[in-house]
Amino acid sequence: PLQIMIEEESFNKLKRDIQNNLSPYESRVWWLYVSGMSAADIAKKLDSKDVRSVNNAIYRIRKKLRGVLENK
Repeated sequence: PLQIMIEEESFNKLKRDIQNNLSPYESRVWWLYVSGMSAADIAKKLDSKDVRSVNNAIYRIRKKLRGVLENK
């Protein structure tokens, strides 16, 4: 039980770190991307965004999150 609680706390902190470092658009793209959606599917779901915009967002997100995780 204690280990589960610690893991949940760590996961929640990671989620907060992600939210604090991404723009609202990047955050929406990120959660759709990690749920398994392709860039094309994300672009469709977010309506007027084209695939290039989504791919650029994914690149920025990876770069930002790499920095966040390296500082841990």
